[in-house]
Amino acid sequence: MIQAFDLSVVRSIVRELRAQPKATRIAANLSAHSLMIDGFLDEMLGLVGDSQDLRRRLILEITETRKIQDLDHANTLIGRLRSAGHIVCLDDFGAGAASLDYLRRLEVDFIKIDGRYIQSMTEGSRDALVVKHLVALCQELGVATIAEMVETDDVARLSRDLGVELGQGWAFSKPLDTPRWRPAPPPPKPARTRSGAREVWG
Repeated sequence: MIQAFDLSVVRSIVRELRAQPKATRIAANLSAHSLMIDGFLDEMLGLVGDSQDLRRRLILEITETRKIQDLDHANTLIGRLRSAGHIVCLDDFGAGAASLDYLRRLEVDFIKIDGRYIQSMTEGSRDALVVKHLVALCQELGVATIAEMVETDDVARLSRDLGVELGQGWAFSKPLDTPRWRPAPPPPKPARTRSGAREVWG
């Protein structure tokens, strides 16, 4: 049933994205089990169609419902998703025994650091040290990081200090019955310069 469920979720999100402002992005959890089923990827990409705009706005989070046996094939499928324009993320990183091997062999855009490392993290704690070095490794690999289960301002601040780029959790918003989309802030106005002046790096 997980394959049908994943397709239903993607179908609903695509419908929502079509109705929302262009700046809106939504992430869909996608079971690794579904991803590995023959024909699933083609069917899922067909739901989005040829719209590069929609693909760019539909972020796909790969969840480990069961251990991925064929990481090379999984990486090929992830490559197809990225080539199609989707941002791909590994969800709950650190929760599974194979996570480090996944980071080594799966070329993704983001990892979401499992909330068990984040939720009660404090300055200088073992969890903080693990997160610090994981972030450094991801930076070397060109993979961005997201902290899960950020529930307090202190944890949000510490996550930023450790180099984590994005966060999600109750510190930002509790789950809502109906989403409230925040429009992207307007770009800053360019500074006025004298006529004929040029701006250069000093």
